[in-house]
Amino acid sequence: HTLHVGKDGQMPFDLPMNFWDWLLELSNVTYYWYYAKLLVMNALGRFTPMMRQYTPEGELPKLKWGARACLLVYAGIAALILAGYAWPLVFFVIPRLVGGPVMVLFTMLQHAELRENSPSIIESTRSFRTSWFGRFLYLNMNNHLEHHLYPQVPFYALPALNEAVKDQIPEPDPGFWRTNLEVLSIVIRRSLGKSTKAWTIRQAPHMITEGGYTKIAHANMR
Repeated sequence: HTLHVGKDGQMPFDLPMNFWDWLLELSNVTYYWYYAKLLVMNALGRFTPMMRQYTPEGELPKLKWGARACLLVYAGIAALILAGYAWPLVFFVIPRLVGGPVMVLFTMLQHAELRENSPSIIESTRSFRTSWFGRFLYLNMNNHLEHHLYPQVPFYALPALNEAVKDQIPEPDPGFWRTNLEVLSIVIRRSLGKSTKAWTIRQAPHMITEGGYTKIAHANMR
């Protein structure tokens, strides 16, 4: 159900994405709000219809007690910081605040500008090139199309999987920075009512507009 409206439980931005959606995504503000809200709801034993759709009834108590355990951990971290200890800031808070936007630049490329509600993973998912350091940070998940086609293949085997299927799938989009800059250019032009045709990256045909645009779906992670 990747990028299927109403069925995909992880749609972090509206379709199609505009500059405001891109900015919210990069800031991580929506993530913090969404997961904090979800954590409290789970701890109270309140589960959304989508959560019930994908979670067996017998597993719901585990979600509740797991959320309560997480809240206790977070409360302990907050108490240590308030007591004057610096190490929780150094090891937990600062890495999340600094690393969050970097991680979003990787994850945003997975499905941005691609087709929703498609039975074909090839139409909804993107692989992209990146440096050895990017592959290390992202655990080879730049081979994201391959990951969705064969989700049981472990991360360290994704490069070999790419070699095995590369003649059956689209070419990966250009490098990490170039693909991100092109997505940014598209969402800015969309917000300004300009042409949104991509120059080099894969893009669903209906994402290309010459003026105004209509929202197809709204994010469910806000």
